[in-house]
Amino acid sequence: MAGTDQILELDTLLDLEHQALLGGDLDHVVRQAKTRERLLANLGKSVGTRRLSGLKSKLIRNQNLLEAAMEGLRSVQNRMANMKDVRNALQTYDPTGQVSPIDTRVDARLERRF
Repeated sequence: MAGTDQILELDTLLDLEHQALLGGDLDHVVRQAKTRERLLANLGKSVGTRRLSGLKSKLIRNQNLLEAAMEGLRSVQNRMANMKDVRNALQTYDPTGQVSPIDTRVDARLERRF
């Protein structure tokens, strides 16, 4: 009976995790990680493989969503780094097709003309 309770608890947790991933609530996923690990570790070999197939598909589904979220975060991080670079220099192409930087930094010196 304990195996069935654990399966139901894990099943519910995976559904909640799925909703959190779809909603972008990565904090929820992190907060539930230890509970998920504990439940997975406690399942043991006493539970039949057929009963675990539904959990396996949910685990794979959530893993794919988590990987997509991480890829999105890496993309944002790269884009922000590129935006920082744009403030310092603009890149264009020269007549040979090579990248040619154009310095866009403003000189802090003030020239006085009288």
